[in-house]
Amino acid sequence: SMADLMHLRANIKRVQVDGMVVRIPPRSAAPGPPRQRVRSKIKLHMEAIDCSNVEVVIEPGRPDKAPLDFLVRKLRLTGVGSGEPMMYVADLVNPKPVGDIHAAGHLGPWMEDDPRLTPLDGQYTFTNVDLSSIRGLRGTLSSAGRFEGHLSRIAIDGKTSTPDFGLDVSGHTIPLETTFHAFVDGTTGDTTLDPVQAKLQDSALVAK
Repeated sequence: SMADLMHLRANIKRVQVDGMVVRIPPRSAAPGPPRQRVRSKIKLHMEAIDCSNVEVVIEPGRPDKAPLDFLVRKLRLTGVGSGEPMMYVADLVNPKPVGDIHAAGHLGPWMEDDPRLTPLDGQYTFTNVDLSSIRGLRGTLSSAGRFEGHLSRIAIDGKTSTPDFGLDVSGHTIPLETTFHAFVDGTTGDTTLDPVQAKLQDSALVAK
């Protein structure tokens, strides 16, 4: 519109992306000088970005850890370019333990110099979780809850249910229900549970 041209503003209705690969490098121990940025004089706003088959590879800061590789089946971002947090809806595969995540909430603004500090929040469901992808465990877990923080430190409050929880050394399974508060480093997968209130069949447990 003429108003957009007068204010050097461009609105794009929808962008479709397929097969994108996003690599987040490890945080540098000795950051270099800030980069000089060249910014467009035209303010760009996209009403929606629809992504499919996106691979997100987070490189670890330690040589003994393998990269975290997330497959994002579907991702919709709305309100991109407003300078405010974007709204998102995502379906992705968690690498370990293997399971399906559906999440919706807010992401950003994106931190260009250190993406790990990008804020996010939302609600999630975690289903079809195969605990045998963690050595020593077995069973199928489901979980739901909410989270907030930034990519390198996400606070999560949720509940889990595993009707067939078991150990590899044991031949039988029992139901396990938990309510938990946790901190997750989304860049390494490291998780701190503090605390977990659990019910293992008829036994009540509190763990940290």
